[in-house]
Amino acid sequence: MKPFYILLCLLHLVIIPVESETEAHALLKWKESIVHANSISSWSLVNSSNPCKWSGVTCGPTGYVVRIELHNTSINGTFENFDFFSLPNLTKLDLSNNLLHGTIPSTISMLTNLKFLNLGCNKLHGIIPPEIGSLSKLLDLRLNNNNFTGPIPFQLSWLQKLTGTVPAEIGKMLALNTLKLGVNRLEGYLPGSLGDLPKLNFVSAYLNQFTGIEPNFSRCRSLKYLTLSYNQLSGEFPQFLWNVIGLEYIDLHNNNLSTMGPSHVVSNSFLRELQLANNSLSGEFPTSLIHCKKLVVLNFVGNKLSGELPKWIGDKMPSLAILQLRSNLFHGEIPSELSQLPALHVLDLSKNKFSGNIPPDLGSIANMKNKTQFVVIKEYNTQNNHKKIENGTGIYLSQYQCPPSVLFQLIPSPKSPTQEQTVSSSCTQVWNHRNKPLFRIAYFSITKHLSE
Repeated sequence: MKPFYILLCLLHLVIIPVESETEAHALLKWKESIVHANSISSWSLVNSSNPCKWSGVTCGPTGYVVRIELHNTSINGTFENFDFFSLPNLTKLDLSNNLLHGTIPSTISMLTNLKFLNLGCNKLHGIIPPEIGSLSKLLDLRLNNNNFTGPIPFQLSWLQKLTGTVPAEIGKMLALNTLKLGVNRLEGYLPGSLGDLPKLNFVSAYLNQFTGIEPNFSRCRSLKYLTLSYNQLSGEFPQFLWNVIGLEYIDLHNNNLSTMGPSHVVSNSFLRELQLANNSLSGEFPTSLIHCKKLVVLNFVGNKLSGELPKWIGDKMPSLAILQLRSNLFHGEIPSELSQLPALHVLDLSKNKFSGNIPPDLGSIANMKNKTQFVVIKEYNTQNNHKKIENGTGIYLSQYQCPPSVLFQLIPSPKSPTQEQTVSSSCTQVWNHRNKPLFRIAYFSITKHLSE
Protein backbone atom coordinates (compact mmCIF):
# COMPACT_ATOMS: atom_id res chain seq x y z
CA MET A 1 0.00 0.00 0.00
CA LYS A 2 1.37 3.43 -0.90
CA PRO A 3 2.59 5.56 2.07
CA PHE A 4 0.56 8.62 0.97
CA TYR A 5 -2.67 6.59 1.00
CA ILE A 6 -1.86 5.23 4.48
CA LEU A 7 -1.26 8.79 5.70
CA LEU A 8 -4.66 9.94 4.40
CA CYS A 9 -6.38 7.05 6.17
CA LEU A 10 -4.65 7.91 9.45
CA LEU A 11 -5.61 11.57 9.09
CA HIS A 12 -9.21 10.52 8.52
CA LEU A 13 -9.19 8.51 11.76
CA VAL A 14 -7.70 11.43 13.68
CA ILE A 15 -9.89 14.24 12.30
CA ILE A 16 -13.29 12.65 12.89
CA PRO A 17 -13.00 12.38 16.71
CA VAL A 18 -11.73 15.97 16.93
CA GLU A 19 -14.68 17.30 14.89
CA SER A 20 -17.11 15.11 16.81
CA GLU A 21 -15.75 16.41 20.11
CA THR A 22 -16.13 20.00 18.91
CA GLU A 23 -19.77 19.36 18.03
CA ALA A 24 -20.36 17.69 21.40
CA HIS A 25 -19.01 20.66 23.35
CA ALA A 26 -21.10 23.07 21.23
CA LEU A 27 -24.31 21.15 21.97
CA LEU A 28 -23.50 20.89 25.68
CA LYS A 29 -22.95 24.63 25.86
CA TRP A 30 -26.45 25.16 24.45
CA LYS A 31 -27.89 22.55 26.83
CA GLU A 32 -26.66 24.58 29.81
CA SER A 33 -29.01 27.41 28.82
CA ILE A 34 -32.07 25.14 28.52
CA VAL A 35 -34.50 25.35 31.45
CA HIS A 36 -36.24 22.01 30.99
CA ALA A 37 -33.57 19.66 29.67
CA ASN A 38 -35.03 16.31 30.73
CA SER A 39 -35.62 15.33 27.12
CA ILE A 40 -31.92 15.73 26.38
CA SER A 41 -30.56 14.22 29.60
CA SER A 42 -28.49 11.82 27.50
CA TRP A 43 -26.44 14.77 26.31
CA SER A 44 -23.46 14.18 28.57
CA LEU A 45 -19.77 13.46 28.19
CA VAL A 46 -20.14 10.95 31.01
CA ASN A 47 -22.36 8.76 28.85
CA SER A 48 -20.39 9.29 25.67
CA SER A 49 -18.12 11.87 24.13
CA ASN A 50 -19.70 10.95 20.82
CA PRO A 51 -22.90 13.03 20.25
CA CYS A 52 -24.05 10.49 17.68
CA LYS A 53 -25.41 8.42 20.58
CA TRP A 54 -27.38 11.28 22.15
CA SER A 55 -31.17 11.49 21.88
CA GLY A 56 -32.42 13.59 18.98
CA VAL A 57 -29.00 13.65 17.34
CA THR A 58 -28.14 11.78 14.13
CA CYS A 59 -24.73 11.55 12.50
CA GLY A 60 -23.78 10.82 8.94
CA PRO A 61 -21.43 8.11 7.64
CA THR A 62 -18.40 10.27 8.39
CA GLY A 63 -19.38 10.82 12.02
CA TYR A 64 -20.48 14.45 11.76
CA VAL A 65 -23.79 15.63 13.25
CA VAL A 66 -26.24 16.00 10.36
CA ARG A 67 -29.65 16.09 12.10
CA ILE A 68 -31.03 17.49 15.35
CA GLU A 69 -34.68 16.52 15.84
CA LEU A 70 -36.24 17.65 19.12
CA HIS A 71 -39.85 18.22 18.08
CA ASN A 72 -42.30 18.64 21.00
CA THR A 73 -39.79 17.97 23.78
CA SER A 74 -40.67 20.93 26.08
CA ILE A 75 -37.31 22.61 25.53
CA ASN A 76 -37.36 26.07 27.11
CA GLY A 77 -34.52 28.38 26.19
CA THR A 78 -32.96 30.67 23.61
CA PHE A 79 -30.43 30.49 20.78
CA GLU A 80 -28.03 32.80 22.59
CA ASN A 81 -25.54 29.99 23.34
CA PHE A 82 -26.23 27.91 20.23
CA ASP A 83 -22.92 27.66 18.34
CA PHE A 84 -24.05 27.38 14.72
CA PHE A 85 -20.46 27.72 13.55
CA SER A 86 -19.52 24.37 15.11
CA LEU A 87 -22.23 22.45 13.23
CA PRO A 88 -21.37 23.09 9.56
CA ASN A 89 -22.63 19.68 8.38
CA LEU A 90 -26.13 20.01 9.84
CA THR A 91 -28.81 19.29 7.21
CA LYS A 92 -31.91 19.19 9.43
CA LEU A 93 -32.84 21.24 12.50
CA ASP A 94 -36.31 20.57 13.93
CA LEU A 95 -37.05 22.35 17.21
CA SER A 96 -40.77 22.86 16.59
CA ASN A 97 -43.51 22.75 19.22
CA ASN A 98 -41.32 23.81 22.12
CA LEU A 99 -40.93 26.85 24.36
CA LEU A 100 -38.03 28.55 22.64
CA HIS A 101 -38.03 32.34 22.97
CA GLY A 102 -35.80 35.24 22.09
CA THR A 103 -34.62 35.97 18.57
CA ILE A 104 -33.09 33.94 15.76
CA PRO A 105 -29.45 35.08 15.50
CA SER A 106 -27.94 36.07 12.19
CA THR A 107 -25.25 33.40 12.69
CA ILE A 108 -27.81 30.81 11.58
CA SER A 109 -26.32 31.53 8.14
CA MET A 110 -23.35 29.35 9.23
CA LEU A 111 -25.49 26.25 8.63
CA THR A 112 -24.56 26.23 4.96
CA ASN A 113 -25.68 22.63 4.37
CA LEU A 114 -29.07 23.02 6.01
CA LYS A 115 -31.98 21.60 3.99
CA PHE A 116 -34.77 21.49 6.60
CA LEU A 117 -35.44 24.17 9.23
CA ASN A 118 -38.51 23.96 11.44
CA LEU A 119 -38.82 26.44 14.31
CA GLY A 120 -42.60 26.60 14.19
CA CYS A 121 -44.87 26.74 17.24
CA ASN A 122 -42.49 28.42 19.67
CA LYS A 123 -42.36 31.89 21.25
CA LEU A 124 -39.63 33.40 19.11
CA HIS A 125 -39.89 37.14 18.45
CA GLY A 126 -38.10 39.96 16.68
CA ILE A 127 -37.45 40.03 12.96
CA ILE A 128 -36.93 37.08 10.66
CA PRO A 129 -33.19 37.33 9.97
CA PRO A 130 -32.49 38.08 6.31
CA GLU A 131 -29.44 35.82 6.58
CA ILE A 132 -31.78 32.83 6.20
CA GLY A 133 -31.89 33.80 2.54
CA SER A 134 -28.25 32.76 2.18
CA LEU A 135 -29.03 29.12 3.07
CA SER A 136 -28.89 28.11 -0.57
CA LYS A 137 -29.59 24.41 0.03
CA LEU A 138 -32.72 24.95 2.11
CA LEU A 139 -35.68 22.89 0.88
CA ASP A 140 -38.17 23.30 3.72
CA LEU A 141 -38.60 26.39 5.92
CA ARG A 142 -41.21 26.53 8.72
CA LEU A 143 -41.46 29.51 11.05
CA ASN A 144 -45.20 29.47 11.71
CA ASN A 145 -46.91 30.26 15.03
CA ASN A 146 -44.31 32.52 16.58
CA ASN A 147 -44.31 36.24 17.45
CA PHE A 148 -42.17 37.67 14.68
CA THR A 149 -42.53 41.34 13.77
CA GLY A 150 -41.43 43.51 10.88
CA PRO A 151 -41.44 42.78 7.15
CA ILE A 152 -40.63 39.45 5.56
CA PRO A 153 -37.05 39.98 4.34
CA PHE A 154 -36.74 40.08 0.57
CA GLN A 155 -33.65 37.86 0.91
CA LEU A 156 -35.98 34.89 1.42
CA SER A 157 -36.72 35.15 -2.30
CA TRP A 158 -33.18 33.87 -2.84
CA LEU A 159 -34.29 30.45 -1.58
CA GLN A 160 -34.91 28.60 -4.82
CA LYS A 161 -35.08 24.97 -3.74
CA LEU A 162 -38.04 25.01 -1.38
CA THR A 163 -40.33 21.98 -1.57
CA GLY A 164 -43.66 20.95 -0.09
CA THR A 165 -46.92 22.89 0.05
CA VAL A 166 -47.70 26.47 1.00
CA PRO A 167 -49.39 26.33 4.44
CA ALA A 168 -52.86 27.78 4.89
CA GLU A 169 -51.52 29.73 7.87
CA ILE A 170 -50.00 32.18 5.42
CA GLY A 171 -53.46 33.74 5.40
CA LYS A 172 -52.77 35.11 8.88
CA MET A 173 -50.05 37.47 7.64
CA LEU A 174 -52.45 40.37 7.28
CA ALA A 175 -49.80 42.96 6.39
CA LEU A 176 -48.37 40.91 3.50
CA ASN A 177 -48.50 42.76 0.17
CA THR A 178 -45.95 40.91 -1.99
CA LEU A 179 -45.44 37.14 -2.21
CA LYS A 180 -42.62 35.72 -4.35
CA LEU A 181 -42.27 31.93 -4.43
CA GLY A 182 -40.74 31.53 -7.88
CA VAL A 183 -38.16 28.94 -8.95
CA ASN A 184 -38.72 26.33 -6.24
CA ARG A 185 -40.29 22.88 -6.03
CA LEU A 186 -43.48 23.82 -4.24
CA GLU A 187 -46.48 21.63 -4.99
CA GLY A 188 -50.17 21.20 -4.29
CA TYR A 189 -52.61 24.10 -4.48
CA LEU A 190 -51.98 27.78 -3.96
CA PRO A 191 -53.97 28.21 -0.72
CA GLY A 192 -57.30 30.00 -0.73
CA SER A 193 -56.34 31.63 2.57
CA LEU A 194 -54.35 34.13 0.50
CA GLY A 195 -57.75 35.62 -0.27
CA ASP A 196 -57.94 36.77 3.35
CA LEU A 197 -54.96 39.09 2.99
CA PRO A 198 -56.35 42.61 2.54
CA LYS A 199 -53.11 44.16 1.24
CA LEU A 200 -51.84 41.39 -1.04
CA ASN A 201 -51.31 42.85 -4.52
CA PHE A 202 -48.49 40.77 -6.06
CA VAL A 203 -48.17 36.96 -6.26
CA SER A 204 -45.37 35.36 -8.26
CA ALA A 205 -45.02 31.57 -8.09
CA TYR A 206 -43.56 30.66 -11.48
CA LEU A 207 -41.38 27.58 -12.07
CA ASN A 208 -42.81 25.35 -9.35
CA GLN A 209 -44.99 22.23 -9.32
CA PHE A 210 -48.33 23.72 -8.30
CA THR A 211 -51.32 21.79 -9.64
CA GLY A 212 -54.09 24.28 -8.89
CA ILE A 213 -55.46 27.30 -7.05
CA GLU A 214 -58.06 27.02 -4.30
CA PRO A 215 -61.32 28.85 -5.18
CA ASN A 216 -61.28 31.06 -2.07
CA PHE A 217 -58.31 32.79 -3.66
CA SER A 218 -60.95 34.85 -5.51
CA ARG A 219 -61.56 36.83 -2.30
CA CYS A 220 -58.37 38.80 -2.97
CA ARG A 221 -59.48 42.40 -3.32
CA SER A 222 -56.15 44.17 -3.71
CA LEU A 223 -54.46 41.68 -6.06
CA LYS A 224 -53.19 43.18 -9.31
CA TYR A 225 -50.50 40.73 -10.47
CA LEU A 226 -50.59 36.92 -10.61
CA THR A 227 -48.14 34.62 -12.34
CA LEU A 228 -48.10 30.83 -12.11
CA SER A 229 -46.29 30.13 -15.36
CA TYR A 230 -44.27 26.93 -15.74
CA ASN A 231 -46.28 24.89 -13.24
CA GLN A 232 -48.58 21.87 -13.58
CA LEU A 233 -52.01 23.49 -13.66
CA SER A 234 -54.41 21.30 -15.63
CA GLY A 235 -58.03 21.08 -16.66
CA GLU A 236 -60.19 24.17 -16.83
CA PHE A 237 -58.92 27.72 -16.60
CA PRO A 238 -59.70 28.82 -12.99
CA GLN A 239 -63.06 30.52 -13.53
CA PHE A 240 -62.93 32.37 -10.22
CA LEU A 241 -60.00 34.44 -11.50
CA TRP A 242 -62.49 36.30 -13.71
CA ASN A 243 -64.06 37.57 -10.49
CA VAL A 244 -60.92 38.89 -8.78
CA ILE A 245 -61.89 42.52 -9.11
CA GLY A 246 -58.88 44.72 -9.77
CA LEU A 247 -56.64 41.95 -11.15
CA GLU A 248 -54.69 43.45 -14.05
CA TYR A 249 -52.16 40.77 -14.99
CA ILE A 250 -52.70 37.00 -15.29
CA ASP A 251 -49.83 34.82 -16.50
CA LEU A 252 -50.45 31.06 -16.64
CA HIS A 253 -48.35 30.24 -19.69
CA ASN A 254 -46.59 26.88 -19.98
CA ASN A 255 -49.04 24.80 -17.96
CA ASN A 256 -51.44 22.01 -18.96
CA LEU A 257 -54.76 23.87 -19.06
CA SER A 258 -57.14 22.22 -21.53
CA THR A 259 -60.20 24.48 -21.72
CA MET A 260 -61.24 28.04 -20.98
CA GLY A 261 -64.49 26.79 -19.47
CA PRO A 262 -68.03 28.04 -20.01
CA SER A 263 -68.69 31.56 -21.20
CA HIS A 264 -70.07 33.91 -18.58
CA VAL A 265 -70.04 37.54 -17.54
CA VAL A 266 -66.62 38.62 -16.29
CA SER A 267 -66.71 40.75 -13.15
CA ASN A 268 -63.14 41.97 -13.59
CA SER A 269 -63.13 44.91 -15.97
CA PHE A 270 -59.54 45.90 -15.10
CA LEU A 271 -57.69 43.02 -16.80
CA ARG A 272 -54.92 44.40 -19.00
CA GLU A 273 -52.78 41.36 -19.82
CA LEU A 274 -53.64 37.67 -20.23
CA GLN A 275 -50.78 35.25 -20.94
CA LEU A 276 -51.91 31.69 -21.69
CA ALA A 277 -49.33 30.58 -24.26
CA ASN A 278 -48.17 26.97 -24.48
CA ASN A 279 -51.03 25.20 -22.75
CA SER A 280 -53.39 22.69 -24.36
CA LEU A 281 -56.43 24.94 -24.61
CA SER A 282 -59.08 23.74 -27.04
CA GLY A 283 -62.43 25.10 -28.14
CA GLU A 284 -63.31 28.41 -29.71
CA PHE A 285 -62.03 31.89 -28.95
CA PRO A 286 -63.37 32.59 -25.42
CA THR A 287 -66.37 34.90 -25.54
CA SER A 288 -65.83 35.81 -21.89
CA LEU A 289 -63.15 38.21 -23.12
CA ILE A 290 -65.85 40.39 -24.67
CA HIS A 291 -66.19 42.00 -21.24
CA CYS A 292 -62.47 42.83 -20.91
CA LYS A 293 -62.57 46.34 -22.33
CA LYS A 294 -59.14 47.33 -20.99
CA LEU A 295 -57.24 44.30 -22.28
CA VAL A 296 -53.94 45.39 -23.85
CA VAL A 297 -52.06 42.10 -24.34
CA LEU A 298 -53.62 38.75 -25.26
CA ASN A 299 -51.37 35.74 -25.86
CA PHE A 300 -52.78 32.33 -26.86
CA VAL A 301 -49.69 31.13 -28.76
CA GLY A 302 -49.14 27.36 -28.90
CA ASN A 303 -52.60 26.03 -28.01
CA LYS A 304 -55.35 24.11 -29.84
CA LEU A 305 -57.98 26.82 -30.13
CA SER A 306 -60.16 26.45 -33.22
CA GLY A 307 -63.13 27.95 -35.01
CA GLU A 308 -63.33 31.36 -36.62
CA LEU A 309 -62.03 34.53 -35.07
CA PRO A 310 -65.03 36.52 -33.80
CA LYS A 311 -65.69 39.86 -35.45
CA TRP A 312 -66.41 41.48 -32.11
CA ILE A 313 -62.68 41.56 -31.31
CA GLY A 314 -62.43 44.70 -33.41
CA ASP A 315 -65.32 46.38 -31.62
CA LYS A 316 -65.25 45.18 -28.01
CA MET A 317 -61.52 45.29 -27.25
CA PRO A 318 -60.57 48.92 -28.00
CA SER A 319 -57.36 48.87 -25.92
CA LEU A 320 -55.86 45.75 -27.50
CA ALA A 321 -52.29 46.46 -28.62
CA ILE A 322 -50.77 42.97 -28.90
CA LEU A 323 -52.73 39.98 -30.20
CA GLN A 324 -50.74 36.74 -30.47
CA LEU A 325 -52.61 33.70 -31.78
CA ARG A 326 -49.76 31.83 -33.48
CA SER A 327 -49.78 28.02 -33.64
CA ASN A 328 -53.45 27.26 -33.09
CA LEU A 329 -56.18 25.74 -35.26
CA PHE A 330 -58.20 28.83 -36.17
CA HIS A 331 -59.78 28.66 -39.62
CA GLY A 332 -61.99 30.68 -41.92
CA GLU A 333 -61.29 34.22 -43.04
CA ILE A 334 -59.37 36.77 -41.05
CA PRO A 335 -62.02 39.28 -39.94
CA SER A 336 -61.53 42.71 -41.45
CA GLU A 337 -62.85 44.13 -38.17
CA LEU A 338 -59.34 43.70 -36.73
CA SER A 339 -58.48 46.88 -38.59
CA GLN A 340 -60.80 48.76 -36.22
CA LEU A 341 -58.45 48.20 -33.29
CA PRO A 342 -56.97 51.69 -32.82
CA ALA A 343 -54.11 50.64 -30.52
CA LEU A 344 -53.04 47.44 -32.30
CA HIS A 345 -49.36 47.28 -33.22
CA VAL A 346 -48.51 43.55 -33.01
CA LEU A 347 -50.68 40.95 -34.72
CA ASP A 348 -49.41 37.37 -35.04
CA LEU A 349 -51.77 34.94 -36.80
CA SER A 350 -49.11 32.59 -38.15
CA LYS A 351 -49.39 28.79 -38.19
CA ASN A 352 -53.17 28.53 -38.26
CA LYS A 353 -55.60 27.32 -40.94
CA PHE A 354 -56.98 30.59 -42.26
CA SER A 355 -58.31 30.74 -45.81
CA GLY A 356 -59.70 33.36 -48.17
CA ASN A 357 -58.35 36.84 -48.77
CA ILE A 358 -56.13 38.85 -46.48
CA PRO A 359 -58.34 41.82 -45.56
CA PRO A 360 -56.93 44.91 -47.29
CA ASP A 361 -58.18 47.03 -44.38
CA LEU A 362 -55.48 45.56 -42.14
CA GLY A 363 -53.07 47.84 -43.95
CA SER A 364 -54.85 50.89 -42.59
CA ILE A 365 -54.47 50.07 -38.90
CA ALA A 366 -54.01 53.49 -37.35
CA ASN A 367 -51.17 52.62 -35.02
CA MET A 368 -49.13 51.06 -37.81
CA LYS A 369 -48.98 54.19 -39.93
CA ASN A 370 -46.44 56.14 -37.95
CA LYS A 371 -44.48 53.47 -36.08
CA THR A 372 -42.34 50.49 -36.94
CA GLN A 373 -44.92 47.90 -35.92
CA PHE A 374 -45.84 44.60 -37.41
CA VAL A 375 -48.33 42.09 -38.72
CA VAL A 376 -47.28 38.50 -39.15
CA ILE A 377 -49.36 36.03 -41.18
CA LYS A 378 -47.67 32.72 -41.93
CA GLU A 379 -48.86 29.71 -43.88
CA TYR A 380 -51.90 31.57 -45.09
CA ASN A 381 -53.76 29.57 -47.76
CA THR A 382 -55.95 31.45 -50.21
CA GLN A 383 -58.25 30.23 -52.93
CA ASN A 384 -56.67 29.14 -56.21
CA ASN A 385 -57.60 32.29 -58.07
CA HIS A 386 -55.63 34.44 -55.63
CA LYS A 387 -51.96 34.70 -54.87
CA LYS A 388 -50.91 32.04 -52.36
CA ILE A 389 -48.44 32.58 -49.57
CA GLU A 390 -46.35 29.44 -49.45
CA ASN A 391 -45.85 27.50 -46.23
CA GLY A 392 -42.89 28.76 -44.29
CA THR A 393 -43.08 32.29 -45.66
CA GLY A 394 -44.79 35.26 -44.20
CA ILE A 395 -45.73 38.88 -44.38
CA TYR A 396 -44.05 41.17 -41.92
CA LEU A 397 -45.19 44.75 -42.21
CA SER A 398 -43.30 47.84 -41.20
CA GLN A 399 -44.35 51.34 -42.20
CA TYR A 400 -40.72 52.25 -42.79
CA GLN A 401 -40.17 49.38 -45.21
CA CYS A 402 -43.37 49.11 -47.16
CA PRO A 403 -46.70 50.89 -46.66
CA PRO A 404 -49.17 48.23 -45.46
CA SER A 405 -51.91 49.50 -47.74
CA VAL A 406 -49.68 49.09 -50.81
CA LEU A 407 -48.47 45.62 -49.87
CA PHE A 408 -51.94 44.37 -49.08
CA GLN A 409 -53.17 45.67 -52.43
CA LEU A 410 -50.44 43.62 -54.01
CA ILE A 411 -50.95 40.30 -52.27
CA PRO A 412 -54.61 39.20 -52.40
CA SER A 413 -55.32 39.34 -56.13
CA PRO A 414 -52.72 40.84 -58.48
CA LYS A 415 -54.23 41.80 -61.82
CA SER A 416 -51.16 41.14 -63.91
CA PRO A 417 -47.61 39.80 -63.65
CA THR A 418 -46.30 43.35 -63.94
CA GLN A 419 -48.15 44.61 -60.90
CA GLU A 420 -45.29 43.60 -58.64
CA GLN A 421 -43.10 46.06 -60.52
CA THR A 422 -45.37 49.02 -59.82
CA VAL A 423 -44.73 49.26 -56.11
CA SER A 424 -41.85 51.08 -54.48
CA SER A 425 -38.39 49.60 -54.46
CA SER A 426 -38.65 48.74 -50.77
CA CYS A 427 -41.88 46.84 -51.42
CA THR A 428 -40.29 45.03 -54.33
CA GLN A 429 -37.42 44.08 -52.08
CA VAL A 430 -39.85 42.65 -49.56
CA TRP A 431 -41.73 40.73 -52.23
CA ASN A 432 -38.54 39.26 -53.70
CA HIS A 433 -37.98 37.52 -50.38
CA ARG A 434 -41.39 35.87 -50.37
CA ASN A 435 -39.92 32.35 -50.62
CA LYS A 436 -37.57 32.80 -47.71
CA PRO A 437 -38.78 31.72 -44.22
CA LEU A 438 -38.09 35.07 -42.66
CA PHE A 439 -40.67 35.34 -39.98
CA ARG A 440 -40.42 33.30 -36.84
CA ILE A 441 -40.78 35.91 -34.14
CA ALA A 442 -43.22 38.79 -34.22
CA TYR A 443 -40.85 41.44 -32.91
CA PHE A 444 -37.88 41.47 -35.33
CA SER A 445 -37.85 44.20 -37.93
CA ILE A 446 -37.76 43.31 -41.59
CA THR A 447 -34.60 45.38 -41.98
CA LYS A 448 -32.72 42.92 -39.79
CA HIS A 449 -33.80 39.95 -41.88
CA LEU A 450 -33.05 41.50 -45.26
CA SER A 451 -29.56 42.42 -44.19
CA GLU A 452 -28.66 38.83 -43.36
